[in-house]
Amino acid sequence: GYYSVRATHTAGRGTGCSSGPCPELVTDQRLCQSKSHQDSVLSALNQQRKDGLLCDVTLVAGDQKFHAHKAVLAACSDYFRAMFSLCMVESEADEVTLQGVTSVGLKHALDFAYTGQVSLQ
Repeated sequence: GYYSVRATHTAGRGTGCSSGPCPELVTDQRLCQSKSHQDSVLSALNQQRKDGLLCDVTLVAGDQKFHAHKAVLAACSDYFRAMFSLCMVESEADEVTLQGVTSVGLKHALDFAYTGQVSLQ
């Protein structure tokens, strides 16, 4: 299924066991956890990036422009986290030109940020 339910340990040992000490038993908490939530959210954000949907920054490298989400970039990179959160002029800019970065290099970096993988062919 899409969601799994995992019990969490919240109490001491159980009682009423007929043989030996009882293992830790869960008394009152359960956690509903998606097995694929992170992957599906990142996949949806990547599709939004490709479609130019809900993107809040355009990165320019060489002669190419790339749409992206500042939050995704900041979550994946200390460089972008500083750029977008430390009162730098880029934090308010809709378009940021990256000096010394090739368009191929930026494409690979963005692909990795949004998918966790990159093709270096």
